[in-house]
Amino acid sequence: MLFRSNAVDTPRGLIIYCYVPSNENHEEVLIDTHKILRSVAKNNKLIHLPIIIALIFDSGEIGKIISEIDIIEKLSEQEQEMYGKVATIYASRQHEALKEYIKTALLKRSYVTTFSEDALPQRLSQMGTAVFEKIFSRVLPFPFDAYKSGRTNAAKDCAEFTRKLLFQDNFTFDDVQSMPIQQRNRITTVLRTCWKAFNIDGTIAAQPGQSSARNIVVEWDKLLYGNQELNCNKALELACAAPYGANIASAGLLFATYIQSRQNLITVVENNARVEFGTIGDRIFDGAVLDIKTIQGITLFKSENNDSEWEQLLNDWG
Repeated sequence: MLFRSNAVDTPRGLIIYCYVPSNENHEEVLIDTHKILRSVAKNNKLIHLPIIIALIFDSGEIGKIISEIDIIEKLSEQEQEMYGKVATIYASRQHEALKEYIKTALLKRSYVTTFSEDALPQRLSQMGTAVFEKIFSRVLPFPFDAYKSGRTNAAKDCAEFTRKLLFQDNFTFDDVQSMPIQQRNRITTVLRTCWKAFNIDGTIAAQPGQSSARNIVVEWDKLLYGNQELNCNKALELACAAPYGANIASAGLLFATYIQSRQNLITVVENNARVEFGTIGDRIFDGAVLDIKTIQGITLFKSENNDSEWEQLLNDWG
């Protein structure tokens, strides 16, 4: 569903413009709409949804104009020959009038969300920002230069970095330094400057310094340590859900740093068989991002005989 989307270029929120006939009770419609939104959230095991419903209450004119436009659009061929020119001009005027009536109705700001009315600003643009800030309160930053969709060169670079972290043993900042300048700048900005994912010696840190990235990693560790296993798809879902709001590219890159820094602490199992990420190869990718269907079948298990190292990780959580 839209509010569970993890694609890089798919909107996370929705504004629904809903026409309300003049014979409906305004207060009842507002109450019922709020109940419906809360019910949808509850059924999806969520508290809030990034959805705003803008109710367009009709004072009588909107419905009348819509009916007239509908009649004109359904004129028969014979009627079109008789009244076509006049009807076209009249329909054009009515379309403009309809826009004005709708604009006036929207100025009344009858907006409904899963939040209480006094918790949000009244302007629609400000309300949308506030809804996102409340739902995604710990957003994982992803300042990846020029990454606008999965079809860009930036997306290809991000996928390549993810591959290196997953497949290469002992990836360090020295490997970054040997990359072409654009790639070097991109990975340095995200991993080193923003997420603070490198140790002083250049190795990948077990816990990134950036707060949201660190919180996600800690949650992954707690699941892996507590349950003795962590499904890769569940891990990415956690990062993409509220309050972090990552996308499949940023979550995948962060997860790759997680794998890289725990190579000696985890066992990788695909469909009940022990594997290495290197042997899975490009099957794990769908274009420039991780393939959901493939990673659903991949689970990490806590390796045996590494309790001391795990205890150190637990201590690092603070």
